[in-house]
Amino acid sequence: MSDMFPRPAIQTLSLGRPEVGHDIFDKIRAAKNAGFQGIEISYFCLAEHAKQNGESLQEAAHATRALLDELELEVVSLSPLMNFEGFVDRSVHAERLELAKSWLELARILGAPVVQIPACMMPDISLELSVADLIELCDLAGNIGILYEFTSWSTLVRTWQECIQVALEVDRPNFTICLDAFHIGTFHYPLQFPTPHTASKFTLYQLTDAAPVPDPLPKNQPAQDPNAPGVQTMSRTNRPFPFTSADGLLPVADISRTVWNLQKNSKEAVWWSMEVFDPLAWSEDKSVPEKTALIGWKSWQQVIERL
Repeated sequence: MSDMFPRPAIQTLSLGRPEVGHDIFDKIRAAKNAGFQGIEISYFCLAEHAKQNGESLQEAAHATRALLDELELEVVSLSPLMNFEGFVDRSVHAERLELAKSWLELARILGAPVVQIPACMMPDISLELSVADLIELCDLAGNIGILYEFTSWSTLVRTWQECIQVALEVDRPNFTICLDAFHIGTFHYPLQFPTPHTASKFTLYQLTDAAPVPDPLPKNQPAQDPNAPGVQTMSRTNRPFPFTSADGLLPVADISRTVWNLQKNSKEAVWWSMEVFDPLAWSEDKSVPEKTALIGWKSWQQVIERL
């Protein structure tokens, strides 16, 4: 693929759920075989591999890094460090900070350039404390980036405008923003970016579509909270690969063109990553990682054709 285009990556969780036996090593190999150049490492996939093999998280991370080096596959991120920032109860913050330190250790072992943090979804948080906590984490992280993501159901940061404001207040070179087609398309479309100076903070774009919540849910997929926002339930149950579902709801081509127009002159490598949560991932069929990786690669080619 030409250097004129983003580099293709995929999230390990999109290649089969660890809860039904899909191991992170199988998913990494499937991603490489399909043609992807990068991989987002899901903590859940890493933790399940460690559990099944009687290893510590650090041992699992070293083994994963060895496989990635063997396959010449780059790590794009370690994700998602949930509900980190802003807690009014500072004893909770102390606990989350210790957890974050352990994630930074894993990121260094894996060679992950960033730890991804979705904006906090819990009650009893403040924006002022969120900014202070993120500054503290950036300073601790050193050469590891903090990749912040707004989501459609976060408590305080639900839009790219709010995310940019947080980034400006954090004001650290290792603090950047993740764009996700789902959160843009379900809540904030059309997308009109600010000045190139602030737009440069957007460093990872996650590709997905959205489709109606399956009824009934697939076998093995856990029941969803009936009180959760509808977009949250949709995100966790039926985010197919772009241009693969007749039920797709998002203007993925338009969003992607807008994002690419923003990023195409970047001096740094630009990663676009498939982050989908398709019902197929819950199947116990051992061929799921290979099948989903190939579907993902065909989807990637469709995305690039539309840029």
